[in-house]
Order: sequence, then C-alpha cells, then structure tokens
Amino acid sequence: SKVGEGKQSYLNVRMVNLESGCTVQTGSAEMSGNAAAADEAVGKLLRKLRNDRVQMPHGAGATGPVEPVKPTGPKVEGGAVAAGGGRTGPAVDGGEVTDAVGRLIVTVLPKEAVVEVKGPKGFRATGRGGWENARLLPGNYEVEATAEGFEAARQSALVRVDSVVAVNLALERLGSLEVVGGPQGARVEISGPDGFRIEKGLPVKVKDAHRGRYTVAVSKEGFDPERYEADVKNGERAEVRAQLLPLGSLVVEGTPVGAKVEIAGPDGFAVSKGLPVKVEGLARGKYAVRVSRGGYVVGEYVAEVRSGEASRVAVALARVEEPEAEPAAGPVVAEAPAPRRPDVTVVAAPSSGGGTGWLVAGGLAGAAAIGLAVWAKTAAATLQTQLATTNASGRVSGIGFDGATAQAATIDRVAYAAAGFGAVGAVALVVGLVKRAGAPKAVETVFALPVNGGAMAVVSCGF
Repeated sequence: SKVGEGKQSYLNVRMVNLESGCTVQTGSAEMSGNAAAADEAVGKLLRKLRNDRVQMPHGAGATGPVEPVKPTGPKVEGGAVAAGGGRTGPAVDGGEVTDAVGRLIVTVLPKEAVVEVKGPKGFRATGRGGWENARLLPGNYEVEATAEGFEAARQSALVRVDSVVAVNLALERLGSLEVVGGPQGARVEISGPDGFRIEKGLPVKVKDAHRGRYTVAVSKEGFDPERYEADVKNGERAEVRAQLLPLGSLVVEGTPVGAKVEIAGPDGFAVSKGLPVKVEGLARGKYAVRVSRGGYVVGEYVAEVRSGEASRVAVALARVEEPEAEPAAGPVVAEAPAPRRPDVTVVAAPSSGGGTGWLVAGGLAGAAAIGLAVWAKTAAATLQTQLATTNASGRVSGIGFDGATAQAATIDRVAYAAAGFGAVGAVALVVGLVKRAGAPKAVETVFALPVNGGAMAVVSCGF
C-alpha cells in the first residue's frame, strides 16, 4: 500500500507459494507516515508472518509441520526522532588540506618527440608530444626532448611551491654531409663530433649528421691521399668534393754512369742505386739526392716531386784535380845589399808632369830648414848664457874658450845649412806651383843624401 504523509496508514503483506501460485498467508500493520515508522511496520509484519505460519494442505505447496512459536521479546512502538532533536556539538566548515607541490608543463615540437623529465629524489617520467604534472615536489628538473632526425634539446626548470613553470622546446632538424669526386671506390674515412667515425667507399652520404666539424680522409693505392675539413650545420647540406691525383716519379740521370745515387724523401723513404735511377709511385714532396763516385766531386741536389708529374735531376760530376809535382827545393842564398854611396846621385827620367813632386820636395826641404833653424836658435841661446856666466879668472863656466869657439862654428854651419834647405824648399815650391799650372818639365832629378847610420834620404826634384 502507498504510505501518505500526515495520514493513518497500514502496511499489508501477502505471502504467495511461487510453485502453486496460492496465497499462503496475509497480514497488516499500522504505521505512521515517515520512513522510520515504515521500517518498524515491516519488521512487525515479518515477525508475525513467521510466527503465524500454518501448514499448507497436501498438494497445495505445504512445507511440512509448523514450527513452534518462539518468544520475540518486548514489543515497542513509537514515532521517528525529529531532525535536530539530539545534541550534535559545534558546527565546523573548512577547506581541504593540500600538499606543498608545484606544476610543470612541457610543450615540444615536433609532436612525435619524446620528453624525459628528471628531478629530485630520483624522479623520472616520460611522455610523447608534451608532458604535464601538477603535483611535483619543489626543486630543479631537467627536461630533454628527442626525435629521430632532430637534434636533442635540453632545458632546466625550477619548480616552486604553488607555482606553474612552462618549458617550450623546438627541436632543429639535423644536417647532412656528402663526399663526392674521384676516383670511384676510393677509401673515405670520416670522423666528427661525439666520437662519430665511419669508413666507406667514395661517394659517401651521411644523413642526420650532428652539427660540428668533420675530418674527411680520402685515399687509394697509386694516388696521393687528400685530407679535407667540413662544417655541418643544422638543416643544411655540407659537401666535400675530392679529386685524387696519381703519384709522381723521379728520374736521376747523367754522368758518370754507375755512380752511387742516394735518394731520401717524405715518410722515411730512402733508396740507394747506381746511376741512372728511376723511381715511380712517389708521394709528392721534396727529395734529397746525393751522387758520389771515387775520383769525382760529390754532387748534392734537391728535387720536388708533384702529383701526376715526372721530376728529373741531371747529374754531371766533375773529376777531382790532381795536384802538380813541385820542384825539389835547393839552398836559398841571400844577396848582400849593395853599398850606398854617400854622395849625390842624379838620375834622369821622363817627366810625368803635374808638379806634385816639386811640391813634395819643397815641403821636405822647408821642414828640414825649420828643424835646423830651431836647433841653431836653441844652441845659440845656450852658448850666450854660458858666455854670460864667468868666474873670477874670466873663464866661461863649464867649458873653455876653445870649446865655446867650436860650438859657435858648429852653430854657424847649421844656420847656413838651414838657409840652404830653405832656399831649396822655396825653389821647389815655386816650380811645383808652376808645374801645377801647366809649365813643361824636362828632367826629374833624384838627390840621395846620406844620414846617420848609413841610411839614405831621397829627394826628387824636376827641372
């Protein structure tokens, strides 16, 4: 039955045998209009039906003998407790307690990139195309994004409590490196950043090459090796164009045939053969060539070998000159010098013109006259002093009268000689000046004058 609020209501229950469809028992109970009264009425009916069950007729769904009724205790009826009728205590209203955390948002391009985040206390998480977490402990976090064909990007982020940190990463596409040229199949060795190293045959193409400097070495038997440098940038293509040239050769030829030829060059190359010599397959560079043979002067040369070219050295050794035999040395006889005559010798000679000799002679004669005059002046002054000093007997102090007379005669002769030399010098100077002016000269006369120790003073004059 329906329960209506504020009205007297009854709850009716009917028990039916499901097998036979017959009503076994019915019952009703009075109840109030609230839910608590309904619950109590249902409980009463169920207890009543259980206690009042009767045995069903045979064939009508009987369930066996009726069980004895058991006491159920006191029966209580009453209404429901109204809301607010009991004591509830103080009323509390508040928000939720949350953790002290921060938020990190990571966006990345391209969208297929993988994001890896590492943080405090061993934190690690990954995501694709982006990543976000709103419950991160405060601290430093390392964010890295990677994608095939792109250069990895990294960034640090500091997460603080109750804050939001955004990290935006845009990856750059990697570059490429190509090695082309010839000869085909030459060995190509490439080394670059992060320990990159490969070895392939020419031509070579390297995709998704990390930016940086690469070293390219190209070599092949019979060719001079080459070495190149290449700088690879993100999103760009770098190219190395290699062209190997054949090895060079060296020819040493000339005379004398069979001479010893020694050649030394780059990479420790050394060989010794007889002249002529031809060496093929030489690496480019400078080579020292030494050619030697007994009885010949050693020849040394420097040859520069170039790729794909033949260099030549022409040799022509010179013979060693034999020393000529010298005559036997005999006794050396020294000739005695001829005695010089202490007189004047006149020698006629052709005139050279010019007057220089006259000037020289005049100078010498003048110098001699000056010297004699100075000596005579000094001696005369000394004699006068001695003559002025007398003693009681009237004799000259220090020398006798005869000695003073002899000294006076000597001084007189010297004075005359000085006058003569002065005259000769004056004539010589005049003649020299005339000669310098262009006057002719017929004869050159040499005066040999004896001096102390047997030596001769020579004076040349022209007339």
